Amino acid sequence: MFWFTAYGLFNFLAGKPILPHGTGVVAGILSGPWIGLWYIPFGIVFIFLSATALSITSRVDRRQASIVWITLGFVLLAAAYEIRRAHYLSAPYAQWLHASPAIFFGLGINRARSAGWRFYFVTLAATSVTLIFFQSALLVPPDPGLLVPYATAFLLLTLTTAHAPILERIPTQTVVPLCFGAYISHGIFVPFALRLAPEDHRYIAFLLVALGAFGSTFIARRTKILRRVF
Repeated sequence: MFWFTAYGLFNFLAGKPILPHGTGVVAGILSGPWIGLWYIPFGIVFIFLSATALSITSRVDRRQASIVWITLGFVLLAAAYEIRRAHYLSAPYAQWLHASPAIFFGLGINRARSAGWRFYFVTLAATSVTLIFFQSALLVPPDPGLLVPYATAFLLLTLTTAHAPILERIPTQTVVPLCFGAYISHGIFVPFALRLAPEDHRYIAFLLVALGAFGSTFIARRTKILRRVF
């Protein structure tokens, strides 16, 4: 609620509607005062559904459950590709559709990981190869905005799993909150960066936003009060 309130106040002070998305009340609530907050309602809904799904399938063989969940992820990914190509979806429905396959892939990874390291690694590698094949051979025209993030994430996860010491060297307790804070706060810096950066040098705006978001998160996480929301 903190970030919904913060961005709502930011919009109010800027003379904008608190929920600026004009595609309906439901879309406005699910998007929030800033489109980057779409994942919070999404996360609440799917955390509940994922926990329910894992509870219902807890007695199913873990390897079989993993294969089923990942297969459903591919089915939904293909469906999302067709829907995105044939229809225009407004926010946040496009974001929900784009992210939904990740839920099924995540459930599959959860089951695969609990089935042992070897099966887990083979599952990751097979999924990575299949995603790359989907992107390069099956989807015409290719959709880099949909499949590339999935293929990249699985490929990196496969590589880091194959070299376990890499994961141990990553200070995740520092990096993860820093990245989250930068994401959740960067929308505040975008309007100012666009005003300061020349139109023909938008990379300057990108650098200003990154500097402001990461810098503010780094500082905020060193205070007892703000670190709870960053």
